[in-house]
Amino acid sequence: MARLRTIITALMAATAAIVLGIVAFAAPPLQTVTLLDKNGFERPIPALKVDVPQGWTVTGGIEWKQSTCTATANQSEWQASDPNSPKQFVFFPQETWSWSSLMDQMPQYAGQGSGGCPVARIFDAQTYMQQVIQARRPGVRILGMRPRPDAIQSLQQQYAGIGRQYGFEVGFEAVEALIAYQMNGVEMRESLMTIVQFTKTAMPDLNGGMSGYHLTGQSLGVLGLKAPDGQLDFALMEQVRRSLTLEPAYKQRMARYHANLSRQRAAANRSSGKSAQAKLNQTYSEIGDIIHNGYQDRTAIQDRMQSQTTDMILEQQAYIGTGGDTVYLPNSYDRAFEMNNGEYVVTDDQFFEPWRDTGMDGTELTPQEY
Repeated sequence: MARLRTIITALMAATAAIVLGIVAFAAPPLQTVTLLDKNGFERPIPALKVDVPQGWTVTGGIEWKQSTCTATANQSEWQASDPNSPKQFVFFPQETWSWSSLMDQMPQYAGQGSGGCPVARIFDAQTYMQQVIQARRPGVRILGMRPRPDAIQSLQQQYAGIGRQYGFEVGFEAVEALIAYQMNGVEMRESLMTIVQFTKTAMPDLNGGMSGYHLTGQSLGVLGLKAPDGQLDFALMEQVRRSLTLEPAYKQRMARYHANLSRQRAAANRSSGKSAQAKLNQTYSEIGDIIHNGYQDRTAIQDRMQSQTTDMILEQQAYIGTGGDTVYLPNSYDRAFEMNNGEYVVTDDQFFEPWRDTGMDGTELTPQEY
């Protein structure tokens, strides 16, 4: 009788697991695959490592695309397919977008994003995932979506305090979706998971205050695993996600690439940035005078701000140079350096070190308060 109860209990547990969609699979043997950046530099460079089931066919890698958005010029896109079934891993490339409170108030400027990247009113990872599904898997059924705080815990700790140090907020969100659809007559299930970084900066509003904001969102790519219904292995999905690793040498090469690009952009934008920032500072001064003297004509403020909005969207930031002077650089980057040869480098890399990455010493600059 005891043995019968044990068997019945085991059957009930298995039935519940199937109903809830929780199915345990034997862990398949994995192999480590290196994906290449084939055309970004003078020769193919190992860029990314990932563990996939042995015997699966892997295609893709790092691709460079013509784009005005330099943040996503090189994109990771690959697939790993089981030759004996419809099972497949996919990785959709990272995306970057921005939005500003000024775009809500003046839609005519909503086509101008930071760093040439698109604009979008996406303020959370779930909204982003819904748009990815609509674009990549149109017509599917969304069975569920859940946050994944476990996937961003280390990122939150790594970036804690960095944003406050430079006057902005940095946060991460992770979300996982489960979708269903028919493929060649087979009922399929697919899990899609992404991590999104949001950077929010306070900026002036049309009333002369600082209630405005500028938001930049960047997905770190979307990993997916599809399989016939009842065969989706979530544990395998997590193993593969955790195995994704950039090659250290590739990270350093990309840091040097962005440093060189930043120097070029800074040199090109310096003169125009000074002009734009001078006009913007004049605008702020006049707004302050209007408020201080008690004027109530908000229309005058709005007209003045609107006439200078194009300059604001240029995203210039004033820094205190090593000689005490003011220099103007793009503010779409987290850090700025003045190199020993008088040139400037701006970068998003929190681990950038001038001598190690460029072969030249430099000094990190402090943003100037307006």
